[in-house]
Order: sequence, then C-alpha cells, then structure tokens
Amino acid sequence: MGHTDMDVARPLRVRALTRRAYRHARKGRIRKAVVALRERVALCGDGPSWVRLAGMLLRAGSQDCALHALNQALFSYRRSGATGRARTVSNMILQLNPGDRQASRYRDSSRAA
Repeated sequence: MGHTDMDVARPLRVRALTRRAYRHARKGRIRKAVVALRERVALCGDGPSWVRLAGMLLRAGSQDCALHALNQALFSYRRSGATGRARTVSNMILQLNPGDRQASRYRDSSRAA
C-alpha cells in the first residue's frame, strides 16, 4: 500500500505550524501563535499538540481554555496508554484548578496501580 501525498505532507505541515507558532510567540504575537497551534490540534489532535496549545493559551491569559486543552491532552494520553504523561498532565491541571475531580481521580488511581 503506497503513501498518498497527504500522508507525506501532514508531518511537514505539523512541523511548519509548530515553527510558525513559536516564531509568533517570540515576536509577542501570542494570539497568532494560538491560532497556529489550534490548527495543529485540528490536524493531528495528539497529546503533545494539546499540551502546546494549553501552554500558549496560558501565555495569552485564557486559563479556562487552557484547562480544556489540558483535559483533552489527558484524554489523549490515557487513550494511548501513556500513563506517565497522563499523570503529568493531571498534575498540571491540578496546579491550575485544585478542585478538578477528573484529574484528581486519575492521579489517585494511577498512584494505586
């Protein structure tokens, strides 16, 4: 089974969006950086993409949206079986929102395992 042009272009597009986001951030254009990272999330939707978006949203002062992105990252890491990364993300969520039940429940259950 051969690769399509989209299979080849997707990783290149993801890298380009990441570079663009951090270039905008370096120049102080945080909103444009957020837009580039949202596009990256739409393209691949993996845990690292959600975590990068959450970090940039925090820089933009949008804590509620950052928490949503971190919860998406937690879901992604849990689904893929990356328990260590999921635990780290749950700790990040709890730093921003100590009352978050889902993150607290996950952190406590992963310690028992």
